[in-house]
Amino acid sequence: SNYDKVVVFGDIHGCYEPLKNYFELNPFNEKYLYIFTGDYVDRGIQNKEVLEFLIKIKDSKNVILLEGNHEAHLRKYSEKNADLDSITSTEFKSNTIPQIESIPKKDLRQLCRKFSQMEFFYFGVNRYVVCHGGIPCEPSILTPTVELIKGVGKYEDHDKIDKQFITNSNITFVIG
Repeated sequence: SNYDKVVVFGDIHGCYEPLKNYFELNPFNEKYLYIFTGDYVDRGIQNKEVLEFLIKIKDSKNVILLEGNHEAHLRKYSEKNADLDSITSTEFKSNTIPQIESIPKKDLRQLCRKFSQMEFFYFGVNRYVVCHGGIPCEPSILTPTVELIKGVGKYEDHDKIDKQFITNSNITFVIG
């Protein structure tokens, strides 16, 4: 509860314009906590702009950058001696790389080092867990990182999982 407000952004997917519009209407505020839930790149046409924005704010104490499944490609690409053949995403190779190749890989590596898998916090009397992927139960030290990033189950099971948390937990979950 150190902040006046918590703002959660999910799955930007290379679409900078909505993000820019949000911050034009609601200027960046140090009294707000901003949580970005991953999947920053791929599918959109403004991957470079999204990454440049995140690089600019990554060191702000009120910004949390979570890792989504698409960041695996960004991590591999940003390595010093990147093996592009190890990147399995055609989307990333064909569309994202041409958009972001002017960003120094050192900057991308520094950005990737800021990624967390989950954020747990109190806001008022409520407890919250925020992650990119859907998880089947309240996370613990034994929860595999891959579940927090990629999730488990099928999209159509979300109602069943929601009911499980409503009845068995006093934590609010926010999934990216």
